[in-house]
Amino acid sequence: MERKCGNKKARVEEPLLLLPNVQVKQEVPDGGEGAVVVADGAPGNGNQAPIHGTFDPTVLHCPVCSDRLRPPVFKCAAGLHKACISCQGKLPGKRCHSCDHGTGGGAYVRCHLMDDVVCSFRVQCAHHQHGCTSYVAYFEAPDHESACPRAPCSCTEPGCGVVASPPNLLGHLVSAHSWPVHGIRYRTDLSLGVRASEPRVLLVTAEEDGGVFLLSLGTFGSAMAVSVVCLRANGGAGQQYGLKLWAHGSGGRAVMLNTDVTSSAAPGNVDVDADDFLTVPPTMMTGPDKEMVLTVCIDEAGAA
Repeated sequence: MERKCGNKKARVEEPLLLLPNVQVKQEVPDGGEGAVVVADGAPGNGNQAPIHGTFDPTVLHCPVCSDRLRPPVFKCAAGLHKACISCQGKLPGKRCHSCDHGTGGGAYVRCHLMDDVVCSFRVQCAHHQHGCTSYVAYFEAPDHESACPRAPCSCTEPGCGVVASPPNLLGHLVSAHSWPVHGIRYRTDLSLGVRASEPRVLLVTAEEDGGVFLLSLGTFGSAMAVSVVCLRANGGAGQQYGLKLWAHGSGGRAVMLNTDVTSSAAPGNVDVDADDFLTVPPTMMTGPDKEMVLTVCIDEAGAA
């Protein structure tokens, strides 16, 4: 069905109606107003070209608090003004904030049409350039992006400005900077011989979440500090991990660390002021390279 628009203003004053499965990319146009929309998967002809246009994203925000609208959305009795569930519950008498010149108009009622709009308006993840293929509801985008496993991390090699998702940064660290890498399985011990002259070792899982971990060394007086961090930008979201780390010496001697794995978006050496680390005494190092025998076990500790 063809839709006609009688409002020819540059800014969209009425809700932008998109049917389910319509997905959009957002870009700021040269003038800085609104956003460019590219709609993929528009219903109708399966060969239909993407739709290019502009919209004012404020139509998808609550005019009272400016937060993104999410179901349930409310409208005033006149049907002219909308509000989110939080604001309509806080306004005096749950009455419209804009009608009657701000003195309070009709009571708010549920607007199922706007519910459909905010649910069907889907946007591409901001991290799509780093490999995320997700399209999510506009109101869910901040939550998704704060937990997106493709959120970029930074290379900390001096003079290197590469920023990439953890899988791509892994490849960069190995190919461009020759960081050593070992495969590891969750809940399975991995034994390593590590030298103080080789302060960083990448541990990569082949399991479903493809976790990338960094074992780092640092000096701690005459001892060595050993830590393990997860390479990701969104450490507070998603899968969490536990760590058991041992250093072995002669005569069956060992020291152990049992802790949670922290995360880092800029992996480097051990931060002795912030990281949980294992202290390895000089008596557990051998040779001029101060080689240590370590055992690492990483366990999935549940989701945040």
